[in-house]
Amino acid sequence: MKGAKDMTRGNPFVLLSGFAFSLLIGNVFQQLYTFVDTMIVGKYLGVTALAALGATEWLVFVMFGCVHFVLL
Repeated sequence: MKGAKDMTRGNPFVLLSGFAFSLLIGNVFQQLYTFVDTMIVGKYLGVTALAALGATEWLVFVMFGCVHFVLL
């Protein structure tokens, strides 16, 4: 795999910090997306659509998490 980083060599703190930072940034953007999506749906589509969004938002969370893990 081109561009893969060998995490078995080097300073463990630096390697883990870089890995954790990328996950943190990904989660911040995902939460921002969820927040804005909830605001828009709640304001324009109503309570039923907001309940449906809440029931299915975990699927988007899992999907983004899997994509982030594969791309990392």
